[in-house]
Amino acid sequence: MLNYIGTAIASGPLWMEYITFLKALPATTAQEGSQRMTSIRKAYQRAIVTPTHHLEQLWRDYENFENSVSRALAKGLLSEYQPKYNSARAIYRERKKYVEDIDCTMLAVPPTGSYKTLLLRVHRSIHWLVIVFESPLVDGESPLVPGGHRFSTA
Repeated sequence: MLNYIGTAIASGPLWMEYITFLKALPATTAQEGSQRMTSIRKAYQRAIVTPTHHLEQLWRDYENFENSVSRALAKGLLSEYQPKYNSARAIYRERKKYVEDIDCTMLAVPPTGSYKTLLLRVHRSIHWLVIVFESPLVDGESPLVPGGHRFSTA
């Protein structure tokens, strides 16, 4: 499911819940514990490069997770993912400007009100579509190919 909606700007809580689920899995053997830590690490690493509303919280949680596992390993991994996180944060700020202005709960009915209001809504929606379909994701994938941005919900 994360492959389909995990790149949406509103998917932050989904990532947080998925990571909480992974942390709650029991590990009876050392190998299972190691696999669980690897799964949690991969989930965090995917989440912190995805421009979502809860990106800062995910980054803080990831830092705490890595530091609790191994400070030496954390230093290397955090320095590797810091630029990717910063890039995702910049993309998030850009996208947030357009998403905040779009009323996703508005029904598809003939517009009422002024022509200026209608043009403003159209303009905001067009800007959002341009962002979704022309800008690459943080990891370089195009939104139009498998593994890219399939759903654009705010």
